[in-house]
Amino acid sequence: MINLLRKVQLFNGLTQGELELLSAISRERSYAPGDLVIQQNTTGDEVFIVAEGSIDVFISGLAAEQPLVVLGIGQVFGEMALIAQGYRSASGRAGNDGCRLYVIKYAPFNEICNFHAHVGYKIMRNLAQDLAFKLRHRNLATM
Repeated sequence: MINLLRKVQLFNGLTQGELELLSAISRERSYAPGDLVIQQNTTGDEVFIVAEGSIDVFISGLAAEQPLVVLGIGQVFGEMALIAQGYRSASGRAGNDGCRLYVIKYAPFNEICNFHAHVGYKIMRNLAQDLAFKLRHRNLATM
């Protein structure tokens, strides 16, 4: 599990001990091909890390719900739940071979951040950098 967390951009800069804290609150889930993992416009309080297989991310209402992106091993989705438990902006479905995911819920994550502020700082910094990248590229695509 620690080796997987080391590959996750969201956890970049965390020490072995800090990754062990996250590993301790992670729970494994498996999904069959085509299973819905998260549903757009529903609330969520968990972030998902792909350990095996893939996740097709799509927006409901678009033609034939074609995947906007396919996420693989070490990639994260649902990460906005670490900031606020608002509505999901997209749906995620297990890929053709199904998937195995690790799930981190907001409450235990928030508890780690409260007791280890440096962990929360590093993760939120990484999350902010990722969101800035996505916004920048989204804005460039509309020009």
